[in-house]
Amino acid sequence: MPNIVQAEFFHVGGRNTSSLEDLFEEMSERIKESLPLALAGIETGTGIKTALRFFDQDNHLTVLTKKLQSMEDLYTSILESLGTTSPNSWHRWYFGMQLRKFAKQKSALSEKVEQAAIAACIASLQSNKPFGVERMDRSYRTIKPEERHNFQEKVQGAKGVWLFIFEPNDLCADKNKLVTTMM
Repeated sequence: MPNIVQAEFFHVGGRNTSSLEDLFEEMSERIKESLPLALAGIETGTGIKTALRFFDQDNHLTVLTKKLQSMEDLYTSILESLGTTSPNSWHRWYFGMQLRKFAKQKSALSEKVEQAAIAACIASLQSNKPFGVERMDRSYRTIKPEERHNFQEKVQGAKGVWLFIFEPNDLCADKNKLVTTMM
């Protein structure tokens, strides 16, 4: 059975957000839009993010996310070792150059994983495969066929993605065993 992908698609922030004030203003606007629906008893999200669960049929996202996680671990260890290197300016210059090169590779892979997550989610939505969606109380429910198009639009308009990959389980399960993450 394939792993479960919990993809959290953010509708606020992103690379073009210039300050925390802008982010908080955008979040407030989204919540104000969703609040009347929630108060009327209509099940809705916060407008800040949409969290969906689907199966990683070919384990492509699992492999990419694990690769990115190992790059992030290596990046952290390089940063830590940079602090213990000799004060020799040549060593610092060399490590700094290698670190910048590695950071670019890590950033490119992160972008690739985000795009792969969006593509996999949209493909699964279009093929009517099982999906779970997060409720306001953070539990999950199965999406209805008539909701698929709406979720596809939300995924396509996302400004950022976090991934949590779980071992095979029920899509709406409350307890899952984590395999890897991308945040």
